[in-house]
Amino acid sequence: MRDVILNVTFDIDQDTQLLRWNFEADGKPIAGQGVETGLLAFQLADKLSVNVIAECKSSEYTADVHIDGCHFITIPRAFTKRENPERAGEFPEASPFNDYGAVISLGSGDCVGHPPTTVKLWQPDLPMQCDNLGRWELSMVLTTTITRNQGGLTHREQRVFAFDPECEVGMGT
Repeated sequence: MRDVILNVTFDIDQDTQLLRWNFEADGKPIAGQGVETGLLAFQLADKLSVNVIAECKSSEYTADVHIDGCHFITIPRAFTKRENPERAGEFPEASPFNDYGAVISLGSGDCVGHPPTTVKLWQPDLPMQCDNLGRWELSMVLTTTITRNQGGLTHREQRVFAFDPECEVGMGT
C-alpha cells in the first residue's frame, strides 16, 4: 500500500479553468511506463488524499477562497485482451475507489492561509482507497467562491477548475 497525494493548484487570477496537478507516491510521480505510458498508474490498496492549493500572486488585494464542491468523475473503459483476456470487452466497476459510484464528492470548506500571496490549502476529510482493477477516465471538477477585498470593496466570483487524465489500477507488478 502506498499513500498517494494529489496536489492541485490554481491562481485565483488565472484566465483558464485548468488545474495544475500532480499525483505522487513516496515523492515520485505515479506515471505509467511501458504499455501504461501516459496513464496514472495506481496500485491496489493505494490510499489517495487530495490537497487543493489556491495561490494569489497579486499583492493589491486580499482574497478568501471557499471550496463549494470538489468531485471526482470516473468513466470505466472496457478491458482489452491484453489487460484481461477473460474479461475482454467487459467493464470494470464504476470507480477505482472502493464502492463509490462514478461521481465522488469530496465535500466543501474554506482554504486556510494568509492572503494575499501565500498559498492556501484545503484537504478533504474523505480518503479513498484503490480497490478495483481496471482503467478509467478520471476527471476532477472543483467549484470555488473567491471573495476579494480591495480598498474597502468586496467582489465575489464563482470559478470552476478541472483536469481529466486517464488512470489504471493494477497489481503493481
